[in-house]
Amino acid sequence: KPTGKLVYCGLQGKPTGKLVYCGLQVKPTGKLVYCGLQGFITELSSIRSKNDLGHPFCGNLRDGNWMMEYISGRLLVHESTREVGEWFKYQFDLLKQFPRYLIPAYFDAIVTAAYTLCLDQSWSLMSQFVREGSSFIRALAFGSIQMVSKIPSSPLPDLSPNLDITGMTIGISLAAGLPHFAKEWFRNWGRDTFISL
Repeated sequence: KPTGKLVYCGLQGKPTGKLVYCGLQVKPTGKLVYCGLQGFITELSSIRSKNDLGHPFCGNLRDGNWMMEYISGRLLVHESTREVGEWFKYQFDLLKQFPRYLIPAYFDAIVTAAYTLCLDQSWSLMSQFVREGSSFIRALAFGSIQMVSKIPSSPLPDLSPNLDITGMTIGISLAAGLPHFAKEWFRNWGRDTFISL
């Protein structure tokens, strides 16, 4: 389930009734936009490109283990991501034993490697056009992972009783944008969804 691992935003995670790991506050930089790995990758990519180990995000990593526990913890609570959560927990338990000044660099290596594997797995499940496509095509395909999800607070209207859809369940919806259009009636606001297409 790539959506949960990569790009769930805070508002998408709240209506499920499960333990919520979203809206992570990283002081003093603010909340991460995404609960999944994408939230961390966005910060880490900027830090990595400037080699900015003095960034407050790195300071948070040196000061404690809460980011590592957040990543593994949010994956461990869902059956579909538990195995990945256990892998992260194992990696981070090893990392916690390192000298604190090394934590940011190795945290980046672990998270970036896992993120890359998730992307590769996602693309491998898509059509040949995407698998063999350019980075632009893959970025567009990533939008389908980012914007399409099953959100319990945003059910679609019932289909016509005249349709024969025995055994078929439809539970996914398309957001016009995140985080504003993540849940409830905003998510199914057809006008904005189709403008965004």
